[in-house]
Amino acid sequence: MKTRTAPQTAPRIIEQHEYISVDFGNGRRLTTSYSGERATGAIPAHVWKAWFAAMDRKGAEGTIGERVRAFAAGIDALWPEWNTPPKAFAVGQTVRFDFGPRRGGMDTGVVVSLKRTTYTVRFARMGLVGLPADLLAEFN
Repeated sequence: MKTRTAPQTAPRIIEQHEYISVDFGNGRRLTTSYSGERATGAIPAHVWKAWFAAMDRKGAEGTIGERVRAFAAGIDALWPEWNTPPKAFAVGQTVRFDFGPRRGGMDTGVVVSLKRTTYTVRFARMGLVGLPADLLAEFN
């Protein structure tokens, strides 16, 4: 299997019988199908809202494939940093997470393990918690 060393210059469009996806690399993908829209990986909220609006089937111009290609072509204006890798943390690294005012606010913890895209973090107050990388912040 060939390993890609250079970053993608444009999002890759994957067309199957039941769905069409825009693959940004680094485990991030937007998909539309008969059952609706779906996001995989760390996709910003404003990109998700734009994707959902672009794939709206009510009074839409053109086919789904044409709208997906137009969305992928304009991604640089909407999300300039789409090609940067998501945050990564090492096992043993100290991170922080905001549990919100009801659960005690900001807390720091140590990364215990990583399984696919979920980090297991040991917090003093909450114990072991599984969290995606985009919700964690590095602790200095």
